[in-house]
Amino acid sequence: MCNAFERFSEKNDLVARFNINTDLSVPTAYEYVVPNELRDGYNYVVSFLRDKACVIGSESRVEYRTTESCCVIIYVGSDNLNSVKALFADPRKFMNQKDISIITKPKTVEVYFDSLAVNALNIENYPDSADSKKKIGELLSALQDEHYIFNLKNTDNKLFSFVYATRQSKQLLTSAGRMLEIYVYHKLQSSGFSDVVTGYEINWGDSSVKSEFDCIVTSGFRSVMIECKAQEKISQDYYYKLSCLAKQFGINAVPVLIADTHERDDRDNSLNEMQRERGEMLGVYTIYEREEINNIDSTIRRILKESIN
Repeated sequence: MCNAFERFSEKNDLVARFNINTDLSVPTAYEYVVPNELRDGYNYVVSFLRDKACVIGSESRVEYRTTESCCVIIYVGSDNLNSVKALFADPRKFMNQKDISIITKPKTVEVYFDSLAVNALNIENYPDSADSKKKIGELLSALQDEHYIFNLKNTDNKLFSFVYATRQSKQLLTSAGRMLEIYVYHKLQSSGFSDVVTGYEINWGDSSVKSEFDCIVTSGFRSVMIECKAQEKISQDYYYKLSCLAKQFGINAVPVLIADTHERDDRDNSLNEMQRERGEMLGVYTIYEREEINNIDSTIRRILKESIN
């Protein structure tokens, strides 16, 4: 479900895409009169696109027009005309500067608006079983009951629309990895371990280099260093990272990868099996079976006993 929400957000939050290699020799000027209270949001975007990305003309600016309005003046090349219209013509996107993010890529600059609204999410595009698709509707109803979302609507149990209650709710529900991390943290925290922390950062000596663990569990004089991943394919890099960090920073440390891979008998899971074998050779435990994740507290205790032997 979180993966479906994440893909929807990535696609629909994208407001405009600007080509970096744009011809500004003969730009066209566009003007938009907007309320003064939106000035900061417009100024932020105009300054970035003009000074850092260089995709709009150097004379582009935001200036006061009256006591209640300001004028946004954009000089743009022909290949970015549609992007300017899509971005600057809708004042609602500039009401809160924190809702706007700009990402520079090798050939483009992308502007995103972090919308809390989800309109017509089609779960038929969700690549899983019919039973899982049915559960999405049930989960959304439960989330509304707990006030994580509101104004839930559905059409024929296929198209769902709703609004995230808060920015934090959206961040959680559009990241399966973060959801898994929080589940593991709370499950272990309530299970009697000496100490459980999440999002723990470690500095490499006096340098500015940092490494972060999703979760660290302490039991007696031993610690379990945990990385959480919710994706179909496991990368070998996860094992190298965990093995290295456990040796570098751990004392009697046990590195564990919790990988919610949704493996099924009708899929080719050979790549994940190979990666898990690689993990074994590096001394990293992999937790991936549904029952083991659901009972993660018992699973971690078992691994601690096995690691002593």
